[in-house]
Amino acid sequence: MLTLTPIAPENFKRYLHKRTIARKFTEHTIPLLSRSFPRQIIAAWDPHAHPEGALYFVHQKRVFTDSHLYDTNSLTFINQALEQLLARPEAQSLPLNLEENQVDIVLDPMTEDSDNIECGYYLVDHIERAIFWLDPFDMSSLDYWDLVPGIDSISHIKIGLEVQYWQHCDYFPLNVPFTQASVQELQDRIMFGLGDTMTSEATTTPFPAEHLLKMFALTEKMAFTETPAISRNQVGRISNAGSIVVFARFMAEFSRQRFYHFHGEKTARLNNSDSVYDAEREHSFLMRLLSLLLFNDPAKRLHSIKAMVTDQITNFQSWRKYITLSREEWHDLVLYGTLILNANIAFLAVPVTETSIAAQIASYASVCFGFGSIVLGIVLLSKYRLDISEVPDVTPAISFFQNHGRSARGLALLMITYIFAFLLAVFQANRADVRGVIIGTASITMITLAIFGLREKWSTWRQISNQGWLAMKNKALQQWVPGRRGELAQAVSGTEPNISV
Repeated sequence: MLTLTPIAPENFKRYLHKRTIARKFTEHTIPLLSRSFPRQIIAAWDPHAHPEGALYFVHQKRVFTDSHLYDTNSLTFINQALEQLLARPEAQSLPLNLEENQVDIVLDPMTEDSDNIECGYYLVDHIERAIFWLDPFDMSSLDYWDLVPGIDSISHIKIGLEVQYWQHCDYFPLNVPFTQASVQELQDRIMFGLGDTMTSEATTTPFPAEHLLKMFALTEKMAFTETPAISRNQVGRISNAGSIVVFARFMAEFSRQRFYHFHGEKTARLNNSDSVYDAEREHSFLMRLLSLLLFNDPAKRLHSIKAMVTDQITNFQSWRKYITLSREEWHDLVLYGTLILNANIAFLAVPVTETSIAAQIASYASVCFGFGSIVLGIVLLSKYRLDISEVPDVTPAISFFQNHGRSARGLALLMITYIFAFLLAVFQANRADVRGVIIGTASITMITLAIFGLREKWSTWRQISNQGWLAMKNKALQQWVPGRRGELAQAVSGTEPNISV
Protein backbone atom coordinates (compact mmCIF):
# COMPACT_ATOMS: atom_id res chain seq x y z
CA MET A 1 0.00 0.00 0.00
CA LEU A 2 1.21 3.50 -0.79
CA THR A 3 2.60 5.41 2.22
CA LEU A 4 2.13 9.16 2.70
CA THR A 5 5.03 10.78 4.56
CA PRO A 6 4.96 14.35 5.93
CA ILE A 7 7.82 16.44 4.57
CA ALA A 8 8.78 20.13 4.60
CA PRO A 9 9.28 22.33 1.51
CA GLU A 10 13.02 22.31 2.18
CA ASN A 11 12.94 18.52 1.60
CA PHE A 12 11.35 18.97 -1.82
CA LYS A 13 13.51 17.24 -4.41
CA ARG A 14 13.28 19.62 -7.34
CA TYR A 15 17.03 20.19 -7.37
CA LEU A 16 17.88 16.54 -6.71
CA HIS A 17 16.08 14.84 -9.62
CA LYS A 18 19.05 15.00 -12.01
CA ARG A 19 16.90 13.89 -14.94
CA THR A 20 18.82 13.22 -18.15
CA ILE A 21 18.17 12.39 -21.79
CA ALA A 22 20.18 10.58 -24.43
CA ARG A 23 22.69 12.68 -26.33
CA LYS A 24 21.51 12.08 -29.89
CA PHE A 25 20.48 14.09 -32.94
CA THR A 26 16.75 14.40 -33.60
CA GLU A 27 14.66 15.65 -36.51
CA HIS A 28 11.27 17.32 -36.44
CA THR A 29 9.26 18.83 -39.26
CA ILE A 30 6.85 21.64 -38.42
CA PRO A 31 3.56 21.35 -40.36
CA LEU A 32 2.48 24.09 -42.72
CA LEU A 33 1.12 27.28 -41.07
CA SER A 34 1.70 25.96 -37.53
CA ARG A 35 1.72 28.89 -35.15
CA SER A 36 0.41 27.42 -31.90
CA PHE A 37 2.31 24.80 -29.93
CA PRO A 38 0.21 23.88 -26.89
CA ARG A 39 1.42 21.38 -24.34
CA GLN A 40 -0.29 18.05 -23.98
CA ILE A 41 -3.28 18.33 -21.67
CA ILE A 42 -3.71 15.74 -18.93
CA ALA A 43 -7.09 15.16 -17.34
CA ALA A 44 -7.50 17.49 -14.30
CA TRP A 45 -3.82 18.51 -14.43
CA ASP A 46 -2.31 21.67 -15.97
CA PRO A 47 1.41 22.01 -16.78
CA HIS A 48 3.24 25.16 -15.69
CA ALA A 49 6.82 26.37 -16.02
CA HIS A 50 8.64 27.98 -13.12
CA PRO A 51 10.58 31.16 -14.08
CA GLU A 52 13.73 29.17 -13.32
CA GLY A 53 12.65 26.60 -15.90
CA ALA A 54 11.31 23.69 -13.82
CA LEU A 55 8.15 22.00 -15.08
CA TYR A 56 5.44 21.35 -12.50
CA PHE A 57 1.80 20.34 -12.62
CA VAL A 58 -1.27 21.77 -10.90
CA HIS A 59 -4.48 19.87 -10.19
CA GLN A 60 -7.90 21.50 -10.23
CA LYS A 61 -8.13 20.83 -6.49
CA ARG A 62 -5.05 23.01 -5.90
CA VAL A 63 -2.57 20.14 -5.80
CA PHE A 64 1.04 20.75 -6.91
CA THR A 65 3.71 18.25 -7.92
CA ASP A 66 7.05 18.13 -9.69
CA SER A 67 6.46 14.56 -10.78
CA HIS A 68 6.63 14.17 -14.57
CA LEU A 69 2.99 13.35 -15.22
CA TYR A 70 3.49 12.79 -18.92
CA ASP A 71 4.85 9.44 -17.77
CA THR A 72 1.92 7.05 -17.25
CA ASN A 73 3.42 5.41 -14.16
CA SER A 74 4.07 8.77 -12.51
CA LEU A 75 0.56 9.97 -13.28
CA THR A 76 -0.96 6.82 -11.81
CA PHE A 77 1.20 7.08 -8.70
CA ILE A 78 0.34 10.74 -8.02
CA ASN A 79 -3.38 10.17 -8.63
CA GLN A 80 -3.35 7.28 -6.17
CA ALA A 81 -1.51 9.38 -3.58
CA LEU A 82 -3.97 12.25 -4.05
CA GLU A 83 -6.97 9.94 -3.78
CA GLN A 84 -5.59 8.37 -0.61
CA LEU A 85 -4.83 11.77 0.93
CA LEU A 86 -8.26 13.24 0.16
CA ALA A 87 -9.96 10.12 1.54
CA ARG A 88 -8.58 10.76 5.02
CA PRO A 89 -11.12 12.18 7.50
CA GLU A 90 -8.77 15.07 8.40
CA ALA A 91 -8.90 16.33 4.80
CA GLN A 92 -12.68 16.44 4.46
CA SER A 93 -13.06 19.97 5.85
CA LEU A 94 -10.22 21.55 3.87
CA PRO A 95 -11.23 24.26 1.34
CA LEU A 96 -9.71 22.55 -1.69
CA ASN A 97 -11.36 24.38 -4.56
CA LEU A 98 -10.60 27.13 -7.03
CA GLU A 99 -12.91 29.69 -5.47
CA GLU A 100 -11.28 29.72 -2.04
CA ASN A 101 -7.67 30.82 -2.43
CA GLN A 102 -6.46 29.34 0.85
CA VAL A 103 -5.10 25.75 0.99
CA ASP A 104 -2.65 23.99 -1.35
CA ILE A 105 -1.48 20.38 -1.35
CA VAL A 106 1.99 19.38 -2.53
CA LEU A 107 2.89 15.80 -3.45
CA ASP A 108 6.47 14.66 -4.02
CA PRO A 109 7.41 11.01 -4.66
CA MET A 110 10.30 10.00 -2.40
CA THR A 111 12.04 8.46 -5.41
CA GLU A 112 11.31 8.21 -9.13
CA ASP A 113 11.92 4.46 -9.16
CA SER A 114 9.19 2.23 -10.54
CA ASP A 115 9.00 0.27 -7.26
CA ASN A 116 8.57 3.36 -5.07
CA ILE A 117 5.66 3.07 -2.60
CA GLU A 118 6.23 6.27 -0.59
CA CYS A 119 5.08 9.81 -1.37
CA GLY A 120 5.95 12.91 0.59
CA TYR A 121 3.32 15.59 1.15
CA TYR A 122 2.62 18.85 2.93
CA LEU A 123 -0.25 21.35 2.93
CA VAL A 124 -0.12 25.12 2.73
CA ASP A 125 -2.38 27.72 4.34
CA HIS A 126 -1.96 31.01 2.48
CA ILE A 127 -3.98 33.00 5.00
CA GLU A 128 -1.93 31.87 8.00
CA ARG A 129 1.31 31.67 5.99
CA ALA A 130 2.04 28.26 7.42
CA ILE A 131 2.76 24.68 6.43
CA PHE A 132 0.73 21.91 8.04
CA TRP A 133 0.18 18.17 7.77
CA LEU A 134 -2.41 15.49 8.43
CA ASP A 135 0.14 13.64 10.57
CA PRO A 136 2.43 14.70 13.43
CA PHE A 137 5.60 16.37 12.15
CA ASP A 138 8.95 16.49 13.94
CA MET A 139 10.31 20.04 13.67
CA SER A 140 13.80 18.86 14.61
CA SER A 141 14.07 17.35 11.12
CA LEU A 142 14.38 20.87 9.65
CA ASP A 143 17.88 21.90 8.59
CA TYR A 144 18.04 25.08 10.66
CA TRP A 145 16.35 23.74 13.82
CA ASP A 146 19.64 22.71 15.47
CA LEU A 147 20.93 26.26 15.08
CA VAL A 148 18.38 27.57 17.58
CA PRO A 149 18.32 25.38 20.70
CA GLY A 150 15.84 26.10 23.45
CA ILE A 151 12.73 26.91 21.39
CA ASP A 152 9.69 26.61 23.66
CA SER A 153 7.26 29.13 22.18
CA ILE A 154 4.47 28.46 19.71
CA SER A 155 4.97 31.89 18.19
CA HIS A 156 8.64 31.07 17.56
CA ILE A 157 7.70 27.79 15.90
CA LYS A 158 5.25 29.73 13.75
CA ILE A 159 8.11 31.84 12.38
CA GLY A 160 9.94 28.63 11.47
CA LEU A 161 6.88 27.42 9.58
CA GLU A 162 6.65 30.78 7.82
CA VAL A 163 10.17 30.25 6.47
CA GLN A 164 8.94 26.99 4.95
CA TYR A 165 5.84 28.74 3.60
CA TRP A 166 7.92 31.25 1.65
CA GLN A 167 10.06 28.45 0.28
CA HIS A 168 6.88 26.82 -1.04
CA CYS A 169 5.87 30.11 -2.69
CA ASP A 170 9.31 30.18 -4.31
CA TYR A 171 8.78 26.69 -5.75
CA PHE A 172 5.16 27.21 -6.84
CA PRO A 173 4.39 30.89 -7.58
CA LEU A 174 1.04 30.06 -9.16
CA ASN A 175 -1.90 31.46 -7.21
CA VAL A 176 0.20 32.92 -4.37
CA PRO A 177 -1.58 35.92 -2.77
CA PHE A 178 0.56 38.79 -4.04
CA THR A 179 -0.84 42.31 -3.73
CA GLN A 180 0.41 45.84 -3.20
CA ALA A 181 0.02 45.32 0.55
CA SER A 182 2.35 42.31 0.35
CA VAL A 183 5.03 44.33 -1.42
CA GLN A 184 4.64 47.17 1.09
CA GLU A 185 5.21 44.68 3.92
CA LEU A 186 8.48 43.58 2.33
CA GLN A 187 9.51 47.18 1.68
CA ASP A 188 8.90 48.01 5.34
CA ARG A 189 11.22 45.17 6.43
CA ILE A 190 13.87 46.34 3.98
CA MET A 191 13.44 49.95 5.11
CA PHE A 192 13.94 49.07 8.76
CA GLY A 193 16.94 46.88 7.94
CA LEU A 194 18.46 49.73 5.94
CA GLY A 195 17.95 52.24 8.74
CA ASP A 196 19.21 49.84 11.40
CA THR A 197 22.33 49.08 9.35
CA MET A 198 23.06 52.79 8.93
CA THR A 199 22.49 53.70 12.59
CA SER A 200 23.88 50.67 14.44
CA GLU A 201 27.14 48.75 14.16
CA ALA A 202 25.57 45.82 16.02
CA THR A 203 22.58 45.34 13.72
CA THR A 204 21.16 41.86 13.25
CA THR A 205 20.15 42.69 9.67
CA PRO A 206 21.68 40.01 7.43
CA PHE A 207 22.49 42.31 4.47
CA PRO A 208 24.74 45.37 4.01
CA ALA A 209 23.19 48.72 3.21
CA GLU A 210 24.16 48.67 -0.47
CA HIS A 211 22.47 45.31 -0.93
CA LEU A 212 19.32 46.46 0.86
CA LEU A 213 19.12 49.47 -1.45
CA LYS A 214 19.19 47.15 -4.46
CA MET A 215 16.48 45.00 -2.90
CA PHE A 216 14.29 48.03 -2.27
CA ALA A 217 14.75 49.29 -5.82
CA LEU A 218 13.77 45.84 -7.09
CA THR A 219 10.57 45.76 -5.04
CA GLU A 220 9.47 49.04 -6.61
CA LYS A 221 9.46 47.33 -10.02
CA MET A 222 7.53 44.24 -8.92
CA ALA A 223 4.35 43.44 -10.84
CA PHE A 224 1.74 42.81 -8.16
CA THR A 225 -1.78 41.72 -9.01
CA GLU A 226 -4.77 40.26 -7.31
CA THR A 227 -4.09 36.58 -7.95
CA PRO A 228 -6.76 35.02 -10.21
CA ALA A 229 -8.04 31.51 -9.81
CA ILE A 230 -6.37 28.73 -11.79
CA SER A 231 -7.93 28.35 -15.19
CA ARG A 232 -7.14 25.94 -17.98
CA ASN A 233 -6.68 28.70 -20.55
CA GLN A 234 -3.68 30.02 -18.58
CA VAL A 235 -1.56 26.93 -18.96
CA GLY A 236 2.07 27.82 -18.31
CA ARG A 237 1.39 31.57 -18.32
CA ILE A 238 1.79 33.65 -15.16
CA SER A 239 2.58 37.24 -16.03
CA ASN A 240 4.17 38.09 -12.68
CA ALA A 241 5.68 34.74 -11.66
CA GLY A 242 9.20 36.19 -11.59
CA SER A 243 8.15 38.94 -9.20
CA ILE A 244 6.44 36.43 -6.93
CA VAL A 245 9.53 34.19 -6.79
CA VAL A 246 11.85 37.09 -5.94
CA PHE A 247 9.36 38.37 -3.38
CA ALA A 248 9.14 34.94 -1.74
CA ARG A 249 12.93 34.57 -1.56
CA PHE A 250 13.33 37.97 0.07
CA MET A 251 10.57 37.24 2.58
CA ALA A 252 12.14 33.85 3.38
CA GLU A 253 15.47 35.51 4.19
CA PHE A 254 13.93 38.04 6.55
CA SER A 255 11.74 35.39 8.20
CA ARG A 256 14.76 33.11 8.67
CA GLN A 257 16.66 35.90 10.43
CA ARG A 258 13.67 36.52 12.69
CA PHE A 259 13.70 32.83 13.55
CA TYR A 260 17.42 32.89 14.34
CA HIS A 261 17.20 35.97 16.55
CA PHE A 262 14.09 34.99 18.60
CA HIS A 263 12.02 37.80 17.10
CA GLY A 264 9.17 38.79 19.41
CA GLU A 265 10.32 36.45 22.19
CA LYS A 266 11.47 37.10 25.73
CA THR A 267 15.11 36.52 24.79
CA ALA A 268 15.12 38.42 21.48
CA ARG A 269 18.65 39.15 20.25
CA LEU A 270 18.94 42.91 19.70
CA ASN A 271 22.68 43.12 18.97
CA ASN A 272 24.51 40.71 16.67
CA SER A 273 27.16 40.04 19.33
CA ASP A 274 24.71 39.17 22.12
CA SER A 275 24.12 35.54 23.01
CA VAL A 276 20.69 34.41 24.17
CA TYR A 277 22.18 31.49 26.09
CA ASP A 278 24.02 31.13 29.39
CA ALA A 279 27.55 32.53 29.49
CA GLU A 280 30.33 30.14 28.53
CA ARG A 281 33.29 29.39 30.77
CA GLU A 282 36.35 31.64 30.70
CA HIS A 283 39.31 31.17 28.38
CA SER A 284 41.37 28.02 28.71
CA PHE A 285 44.88 27.97 30.15
CA LEU A 286 46.36 27.72 26.64
CA MET A 287 44.44 30.80 25.52
CA ARG A 288 45.51 32.81 28.56
CA LEU A 289 49.12 31.76 28.04
CA LEU A 290 49.10 32.71 24.36
CA SER A 291 47.47 36.04 25.16
CA LEU A 292 50.15 36.74 27.74
CA LEU A 293 52.97 35.93 25.30
CA LEU A 294 51.45 37.75 22.32
CA PHE A 295 50.36 41.01 23.94
CA ASN A 296 46.70 39.92 24.39
CA ASP A 297 46.25 39.66 20.61
CA PRO A 298 44.74 36.11 20.71
CA ALA A 299 42.09 37.13 23.24
CA LYS A 300 41.08 40.11 21.08
CA ARG A 301 40.85 37.93 17.98
CA LEU A 302 38.81 35.28 19.78
CA HIS A 303 36.39 37.98 20.95
CA SER A 304 36.02 39.22 17.36
CA ILE A 305 35.36 35.71 16.06
CA LYS A 306 32.75 35.05 18.78
CA ALA A 307 31.01 38.32 17.91
CA MET A 308 31.01 37.29 14.25
CA VAL A 309 29.45 33.86 14.89
CA THR A 310 27.29 34.51 17.93
CA ASP A 311 25.35 31.34 18.80
CA GLN A 312 26.55 29.84 15.47
CA ILE A 313 24.73 32.59 13.55
CA THR A 314 27.12 34.23 11.07
CA ASN A 315 26.49 37.96 10.58
CA PHE A 316 27.61 39.32 7.20
CA GLN A 317 28.51 42.77 8.53
CA SER A 318 30.82 41.38 11.20
CA TRP A 319 32.16 38.75 8.79
CA ARG A 320 33.05 41.34 6.14
CA LYS A 321 34.71 43.65 8.69
CA TYR A 322 36.76 40.86 10.24
CA ILE A 323 37.87 39.29 6.96
CA THR A 324 38.74 42.68 5.45
CA LEU A 325 41.00 43.53 8.39
CA SER A 326 42.48 40.03 8.47
CA ARG A 327 43.25 40.07 4.75
CA GLU A 328 45.06 43.37 5.14
CA GLU A 329 47.13 41.90 7.97
CA TRP A 330 47.90 38.69 6.06
CA HIS A 331 48.93 40.75 3.04
CA ASP A 332 51.30 42.79 5.22
CA LEU A 333 52.74 39.64 6.78
CA VAL A 334 53.49 38.21 3.34
CA LEU A 335 55.16 41.47 2.34
CA TYR A 336 57.21 41.80 5.54
CA GLY A 337 58.10 38.11 5.46
CA THR A 338 59.36 38.47 1.88
CA LEU A 339 61.53 41.44 2.79
CA ILE A 340 63.08 39.71 5.81
CA LEU A 341 63.52 36.53 3.78
CA ASN A 342 65.47 38.45 1.14
CA ALA A 343 67.65 40.00 3.85
CA ASN A 344 68.36 36.58 5.33
CA ILE A 345 69.26 35.08 1.96
CA ALA A 346 71.63 37.97 1.31
CA PHE A 347 73.21 37.48 4.75
CA LEU A 348 73.65 33.74 4.16
CA ALA A 349 75.53 34.50 0.95
CA VAL A 350 78.35 35.98 3.07
CA PRO A 351 81.20 33.45 3.68
CA VAL A 352 81.00 31.72 7.07
CA THR A 353 83.61 32.50 9.74
CA GLU A 354 84.06 31.08 13.22
CA THR A 355 82.53 34.17 14.76
CA SER A 356 79.49 34.16 12.46
CA ILE A 357 78.35 30.56 12.87
CA ALA A 358 75.71 31.44 15.46
CA ALA A 359 74.38 34.26 13.30
CA GLN A 360 74.24 31.92 10.29
CA ILE A 361 72.24 29.38 12.29
CA ALA A 362 69.86 32.12 13.43
CA SER A 363 69.42 33.22 9.82
CA TYR A 364 68.59 29.69 8.74
CA ALA A 365 65.95 29.54 11.47
CA SER A 366 64.61 32.91 10.39
CA VAL A 367 64.34 31.65 6.80
CA CYS A 368 62.28 28.64 7.94
CA PHE A 369 59.93 30.77 10.01
CA GLY A 370 59.66 33.34 7.24
CA PHE A 371 58.85 30.70 4.66
CA GLY A 372 56.11 29.32 6.90
CA SER A 373 54.68 32.81 7.50
CA ILE A 374 54.62 33.60 3.77
CA VAL A 375 53.01 30.30 2.76
CA LEU A 376 50.37 30.49 5.50
CA GLY A 377 49.60 34.09 4.57
CA ILE A 378 49.15 33.18 0.90
CA VAL A 379 46.96 30.19 1.76
CA LEU A 380 44.75 32.30 4.01
CA LEU A 381 44.48 35.05 1.40
CA SER A 382 43.42 32.56 -1.27
CA LYS A 383 41.03 30.77 1.09
CA TYR A 384 39.14 33.82 2.28
CA ARG A 385 38.25 36.10 -0.59
CA LEU A 386 35.76 38.91 -0.21
CA ASP A 387 34.45 41.15 -2.95
CA ILE A 388 32.10 43.63 -1.30
CA SER A 389 30.79 44.74 -4.69
CA GLU A 390 29.20 41.35 -5.29
CA VAL A 391 26.10 39.83 -3.76
CA PRO A 392 26.87 38.99 -0.12
CA ASP A 393 27.19 35.26 0.33
CA VAL A 394 28.36 33.89 3.65
CA THR A 395 27.17 30.35 3.01
CA PRO A 396 30.71 28.91 3.07
CA ALA A 397 31.43 30.89 6.22
CA ILE A 398 28.22 29.66 7.83
CA SER A 399 29.07 26.03 7.13
CA PHE A 400 32.67 26.49 8.23
CA PHE A 401 31.90 28.23 11.53
CA GLN A 402 29.05 25.87 12.34
CA ASN A 403 31.60 23.05 12.27
CA HIS A 404 34.33 24.90 14.18
CA GLY A 405 32.21 27.10 16.42
CA ARG A 406 30.08 24.63 18.35
CA SER A 407 32.36 25.13 21.35
CA ALA A 408 34.74 27.72 22.76
CA ARG A 409 37.58 25.26 22.19
CA GLY A 410 36.76 25.03 18.48
CA LEU A 411 36.85 28.80 18.08
CA ALA A 412 40.07 29.00 20.07
CA LEU A 413 41.78 26.49 17.77
CA LEU A 414 40.47 28.40 14.75
CA MET A 415 41.88 31.63 16.16
CA ILE A 416 45.28 29.98 16.72
CA THR A 417 45.25 28.87 13.08
CA TYR A 418 44.56 32.44 11.95
CA ILE A 419 47.39 33.99 14.00
CA PHE A 420 49.99 31.33 13.19
CA ALA A 421 51.29 33.39 10.25
CA PHE A 422 51.71 36.31 12.67
CA LEU A 423 53.42 34.04 15.20
CA LEU A 424 55.90 32.75 12.62
CA ALA A 425 56.64 36.30 11.50
CA VAL A 426 57.48 37.24 15.11
CA PHE A 427 59.89 34.32 15.36
CA GLN A 428 61.34 35.25 11.98
CA ALA A 429 62.26 38.71 13.16
CA ASN A 430 63.80 37.44 16.44
CA ARG A 431 66.77 35.16 15.77
CA ALA A 432 67.84 32.56 18.34
CA ASP A 433 71.50 31.52 18.83
CA VAL A 434 70.82 27.81 19.16
CA ARG A 435 72.41 25.29 16.79
CA GLY A 436 69.57 22.79 16.84
CA VAL A 437 66.94 25.42 16.04
CA ILE A 438 67.14 24.73 12.29
CA ILE A 439 65.83 21.19 12.51
CA GLY A 440 63.22 22.07 15.13
CA THR A 441 62.06 25.14 13.28
CA ALA A 442 61.81 23.41 9.93
CA SER A 443 59.95 20.49 11.49
CA ILE A 444 57.45 22.71 13.27
CA THR A 445 56.90 24.81 10.16
CA MET A 446 56.32 21.87 7.83
CA ILE A 447 54.10 20.03 10.32
CA THR A 448 52.08 23.19 10.82
CA LEU A 449 51.64 23.65 7.08
CA ALA A 450 50.58 20.02 6.69
CA ILE A 451 48.07 20.26 9.53
CA PHE A 452 46.70 23.52 8.20
CA GLY A 453 46.32 22.07 4.71
CA LEU A 454 44.48 19.06 6.09
CA ARG A 455 42.23 21.32 8.16
CA GLU A 456 41.37 23.37 5.10
CA LYS A 457 40.60 20.26 3.04
CA TRP A 458 38.56 18.86 5.92
CA SER A 459 36.60 22.09 6.34
CA THR A 460 35.84 22.16 2.62
CA TRP A 461 34.60 18.57 2.77
CA ARG A 462 32.47 19.44 5.79
CA GLN A 463 30.92 22.40 3.94
CA ILE A 464 29.93 20.10 1.11
CA SER A 465 28.74 17.36 3.43
CA ASN A 466 26.60 19.83 5.41
CA GLN A 467 24.56 20.39 2.29
CA GLY A 468 24.72 16.83 1.03
CA TRP A 469 24.22 14.85 4.23
CA LEU A 470 20.52 15.57 4.50
CA ALA A 471 20.06 14.56 0.86
CA MET A 472 21.96 11.32 1.54
CA LYS A 473 19.89 10.59 4.62
CA ASN A 474 16.68 11.32 2.73
CA LYS A 475 17.82 8.94 0.01
CA ALA A 476 18.23 6.24 2.65
CA LEU A 477 14.76 7.03 3.93
CA GLN A 478 13.38 6.88 0.40
CA GLN A 479 14.69 3.35 0.02
CA TRP A 480 13.00 2.19 3.20
CA VAL A 481 10.27 -0.37 2.87
CA PRO A 482 8.61 -2.49 5.58
CA GLY A 483 10.93 -5.23 6.68
CA ARG A 484 14.15 -3.28 6.02
CA ARG A 485 14.26 -1.19 9.20
CA GLY A 486 17.54 -2.79 10.23
CA GLU A 487 19.15 -1.77 6.95
CA LEU A 488 17.87 1.77 7.36
CA ALA A 489 19.24 2.02 10.87
CA GLN A 490 22.60 0.78 9.64
CA ALA A 491 22.52 3.28 6.74
CA VAL A 492 22.02 6.33 8.96
CA SER A 493 23.80 5.24 12.14
CA GLY A 494 27.29 6.15 10.92
CA THR A 495 29.20 9.20 12.01
CA GLU A 496 26.92 12.01 10.97
CA PRO A 497 28.42 15.44 10.39
CA ASN A 498 27.14 18.34 12.48
CA ILE A 499 24.38 19.77 10.35
CA SER A 500 22.72 23.09 10.80
CA VAL A 501 21.48 27.79 6.15
